[in-house]
Order: sequence, then C-alpha cells, then structure tokens
Amino acid sequence: MDQAEVLDQISSWMSEEGLAPNSSKEDWLCFMWLTLQHTKKRLSNVTKDLETNRAKHLAEMAEVRKSLGQIRIFTEQKDALAQEIQDENDQLRKQLQHLISLQDAQISEVAKMLYQQGLTELIHSSPSEQVAYLLVERDSLLETNEDPSKLSGDGNLQSSSGTQAVNAAVCQSTHKRAPQHLQNAWKRLFGFHRRHAFMPPEATSLAGQACSLEKQCSRLERDVEESSRRLAMSHKEIRRLTDELESAHLTQKAYEPELQSAQQEVDHLREEVEHLKKYEMAELRKTKELNDRLDHEIRALRNRVRFLDAEKNAVQQTVAFLQEEVEKLKSEQQEGQTGETKVRPHKETDEVRYPRIKAEQLESALQEQHQKLHTVQAKANQVAEVTKVDSLQKEVELLKSALQQQQTDCRETNLIRRNETGRDEHEKLKTDTECSENQSEMWCLQLVDHRDQNHLTAKICIMDQKVNKQNEADRQLSKNTSLTKEHQKQLWEENMPLMECSGCQELRKTLSPIQEECESLKKEICETLKCLDKERSKYHSMKEKYKEKVCQAEHKFDDETSRRDEKIKNLERNLSLCSHSLTKERELVVCITEENEKLLDERRKLLWQLNEAENNTKESHFTASLFKSRVDYLETENNKLGNKILDMSDQINILERNLQNTQSLLPTEELQKCFNHQQIFTPQPVHPLRDMVAGIQCLLDSTHICDSQQTGLTSPLCSETLGRSPELSYLNLTPYQSLSDLLGPPSVLVITENTTS
Repeated sequence: MDQAEVLDQISSWMSEEGLAPNSSKEDWLCFMWLTLQHTKKRLSNVTKDLETNRAKHLAEMAEVRKSLGQIRIFTEQKDALAQEIQDENDQLRKQLQHLISLQDAQISEVAKMLYQQGLTELIHSSPSEQVAYLLVERDSLLETNEDPSKLSGDGNLQSSSGTQAVNAAVCQSTHKRAPQHLQNAWKRLFGFHRRHAFMPPEATSLAGQACSLEKQCSRLERDVEESSRRLAMSHKEIRRLTDELESAHLTQKAYEPELQSAQQEVDHLREEVEHLKKYEMAELRKTKELNDRLDHEIRALRNRVRFLDAEKNAVQQTVAFLQEEVEKLKSEQQEGQTGETKVRPHKETDEVRYPRIKAEQLESALQEQHQKLHTVQAKANQVAEVTKVDSLQKEVELLKSALQQQQTDCRETNLIRRNETGRDEHEKLKTDTECSENQSEMWCLQLVDHRDQNHLTAKICIMDQKVNKQNEADRQLSKNTSLTKEHQKQLWEENMPLMECSGCQELRKTLSPIQEECESLKKEICETLKCLDKERSKYHSMKEKYKEKVCQAEHKFDDETSRRDEKIKNLERNLSLCSHSLTKERELVVCITEENEKLLDERRKLLWQLNEAENNTKESHFTASLFKSRVDYLETENNKLGNKILDMSDQINILERNLQNTQSLLPTEELQKCFNHQQIFTPQPVHPLRDMVAGIQCLLDSTHICDSQQTGLTSPLCSETLGRSPELSYLNLTPYQSLSDLLGPPSVLVITENTTS
C-alpha cells in the first residue's frame, strides 16, 4: 500500500471514530493512546479467556484420563471374570469327558460280556431292549417250573443227576465260550443263566425247582439292588447338573448388569473422545488459520521494512556520493584559489566561479537529499507505527473473532452434547427395554427348564416309588418263597408218598398268584425303564441345547470382548494422537505468545521513541519561543536606548553650543569666577562629561554589536551573544541615568542665564 492510501485510511478511521480531520497532532496521539489502552485491555481479557479455556480443556483431559483408567480397571475385571468362567467351563468339560469315558467303558464291558455269551445281536441295541431280553429269559426260566407231571419219586437222585447233567452242559458251554470268572460277572450284572436251554424235561424235580426259585429270587434281589443303586447315582448326577445349571444362570445374571454398564460406559467414552477429536480438530484449524494470517502480515511488514531499508540505503549512498563530490569540488576550489592568489591576487576567473557555483548547487542538492531523508525516515516511522497499530488491531480483531468462534463452537458443542445425551438416554432406554425383554425371555426359558426339571424330579420320584414298590413286592416274594420252602419241607416230611398229587396242586395254586405278580412287576419294570430312557434322552437333549446356548453365549462374549478391546486400543491410539496434537498446539501457542511479546516490545520501544521525539519537538518549540521573546525584548530595549542616546546627543550639542557662547561673551575673570562658583557647587564637572562620552561610545558599540548579533542568529554562538546582550543593556542603563542626572543642572543654569540676560 502507498503512503497516501495509508494516510487516507487513518483519516477515515479517525473520522469514523469521532475525530475531525483538522484536529491537532496531540489530539491524534491522545486518541491513539486511548485506543492502545483499550486494545491492551481487550488483549488481557482475551488472554484470560484463553487461559480459562485451557484450564477447562486440561480438566476435560484429566476427566478423560480418569475414565480411561476406569475402562482399564473394568477390562481387567472382565478379563478376570472371563478367565474364571473359562476355568469353570474347562472343569465342566473335563467332568463331562470323564463321565463319557466311564459310560464308554461300561458300554464296552457290556459289549464284551454279550460277545462272550454269544449275544452279538444285543450289542448295538439300546439298554431297554437288553433289559427286555433279560426279562423274557427270566420268564422262560420261570416257565420251566410249571411241569408237575415230570416229577419223579426219587427226587434227590434225579435232582442230583439233573444237576450233574446241567453242570456238565454248562461246563461244556462255558468251555466253548468263555472262562468261569466272566460268567460270574455276567451273572452279577444281569442275574440270569442259560441253563434252561440245555436241561432235559425228564431231569426236573421239586428240589431242583426250589433251588432254581431261590437262585432266581436272589438274582432278582441283586438286580433290584443294582437298579436302585444306579437310580440313586442318576439322581445324584441329575441334581449335580441342575445345581451347576442354576449356578451358571446365577453367575450370568450377576455379571450381566456389570457387562452392560461397562459397555455403556465404553460407548459413552467413545462418543466423548470423538467429540473431543472434532473440537480439537476445529481448534487446530482455527489456530492454523490465525498463524497463516499472522505469517502473511509479518511477511508483508518485513517486505515493507526491507523496501524502506533499501530506499534508505540508496539515499545514503547518493548522499555519500554527493558529499564526495562536494569535497572534491572544495579541494579543486582551494587549489584554484591558491593558483589565483599567485597569478591574479585581485581577480576571479571564470574557471573558479564555475566550481563555486557547482559546489553551491551540490550543497543545495545535499540539503534537499537530507530533507528527503528526514521526510522518508519520518514517513517510514509513521508507516511502521501505523502498520504495527493496524497489525495489533487486526490481531485483536482476529482474537475477538477467534473468541466468538470459540464461544459459538462451545455453544454448538454443548447443544450437540445435549442432543447426544438425549440420544444416549433414548438408546439406553431402548437397550434397557431390550435387556428387560431378553431377561424376560431368559426367565421364561429358565421357568420352562425348572418346570422340566420339576417334571423330571416328579417322574424320578414316581420311579423311586415304583422301585420301592418293586422292592416290597420282591420282599413279599422272598417271604412267600420262604413260606413255600417251609411248606414244601413240611410236605416232604409229612406226605412223602402223596407228594406227587397233592404237592403239585398246592404248588400250582401258590405259584399262580406269584407268577401273576411277577408278570405285573415285569411290566412295571419295563415301563419304568422306558420312562427312564425317555427322560434320559430328554435330559441329554436339554443338556446339549444348554451346551449350545452356553457356547453361543461364550462366542458372543468373546466377540464382544474382542471388539471392545479393539475399540479400547483405537481409543488409546486416538488419545495418543490427541495428546500429540495438544503438545503441538501448546508449542504453537507458545511460539505465538513469544512473537506477540516481541511485537509488544517493539511497539513499546516505538511508542517510547515517539514520546521522546514529541518531547524533543516540544522543547525545541519552547526554546525557539523563548529566543523569540528575548529577541523582541532586546529589540525594544535597543530602540529605546537608541532614542535616549539621540536625545542625549542633542542635549550635549546644545550644552556645547551654550558653553561656546558663554566663553565668547564673558571675559576671563568672570569665567574664572563662574568656574570657581561651579567648582563650589559641582566639584570637577569635566570628569563626568568625559565619562559620559565614553559611556555613549560604549552604548553605540553595544548597539552595533546587537544589530550584528540579530542578523547572525543561526549558530549556537548566537544564543550566547543574545544571552550576554541583555546583561550589557542592563549594565549600560546606569551610566545613562547618571548622565541624565548630571546634565540636569546645566540645563537649569542655561535657563537661568537666559533669563538674566
């Protein structure tokens, strides 16, 4: 920008602010001083606001760090809980594997026993089918005892022979199939014997039937005991599994709200971090824009200063060149003058006049260049001051705009945060409703599971009751068998000859209800076994479903934990980036503050220089006014003294004439008398006249000196002569008064003489 444009802008700004364009420089400086103070106040307020904003920002960052610490604590707790749940799951899996291995071992043992007994068809069948097969075998064994016509008189021999034959057949069969200890294990487990397939019908007797009944009863008792023991084991396993399920449900319920709260806090912190990112990015952009503007202005000022320095250097170079030329011309002039004094002492040639004229022209050009330099420096100082003031005003305006933008951004961020808090609350309500729905569904599923478990427990209780009934029936059977044995012994003892007819009929009568009871018990046992199989299948299916649900929940939990860990890592990265950006911003702010302080120092220096220049100008004006007043006063005094001197000179001339007249008229004696008479009244009048003449001459000399001093007032020596001249004038006033006093009486004498004559 040109200087004229800058001055026009300054004048327009001053007129807009209320100052007239014709106002004095002092008014302009006062107004500029007030504006500077106002801008300083605004800058202080802006800096205070910036410090408060920085403190708020630091507090927010501390809160974010605290929240991150809480998130880390929650993640550690979550990891510990996940580790505990994983350990529990591992323990449950190990227990399940152990149970499965036990079941597989039992199944393999049963398969081996069936293979050893030649029952390979039953290996792949279910346990219920195997039990049904055993019950059928038992029925077949019981049917062998229903042939009374085949009983012989010598029952002991036949029984012994039959037992021997049976033992031989069994030995042959076992010799062909398996050793004796495996057969005993098979008998312990299933309680039956395949001897009836090889027994001939002629070798049966009452003793053999009684022994077989006893064996069958003992085997049935063993089977019932084993079945009751297995039922108790199954009850224990069912209870243990139900307890584990309930504990798992309880742990899941206990940790569900904590996990939900942790997820909500993580989401909230993520949103806060995103808001902080946006806010910090906006602040970074604003600071960058401010820095760019300040850099542009600083570059413009530097270019302006460089341009002015270049102009100053150019002017200084021209001045130096002109001074060199002046010195050369002076030297040439001196050489010419010396040559002329030798050749022509009283005449000046054209060659000498020309360098003199040239020197005078160069001196005038030098003076003009000096004046231009002074004007350029003054203008440069004014421009620099104006530009600095403008830059400061622009900085203040930029800071104001930045503050306004920050306030608007804060308001917008507050509104956004409020809206987001409302959205978060709405989302929380939605999540709470969804969680309540999920909890209600889980409660329904748990109620269904509890109902199923209650049904299972009720069915198991019913089965236990049935088993107890079967045990009681077996006991009654054992009692009946014992009674039958006693009755048979009595019959054997009392009616040995009639045992063939009457014993058979009684045995048939007693065995018929026993067989019916056995059939009913078999049917009940089959039904109970079928129910047990169904319940076991249901239980296994429920268990598998629960395992699947648990696996799905674990997968979901693992996925959510992995996602949350990734999000936490991303948040930590973002926080690290934010901290790095904040450090950079702080460095930028520190640099900006340093530059502002430098500019303020330069401004203060310039203001101090301005004040010094103003004071110097004021002092110079004051001294000039004092000199003018002194000169005016001295001129008036000199005029007065000149008038007095003229009057005194006229009086002296008159007195001299009067004296000459008196000397010519009076004789010598009278003159002597007069002189004596005058000597009596006025002793020695000649000396004062001489003194008067000397004083008049001194006054004339002083008047000439004062006139010469008034003409030569340019040098600093003039001030000294002017300072001394009033002292001389004041000192010279006393002889004038004495002269007037001395000259007074002669005038009176002249008047008296004229009157006498």
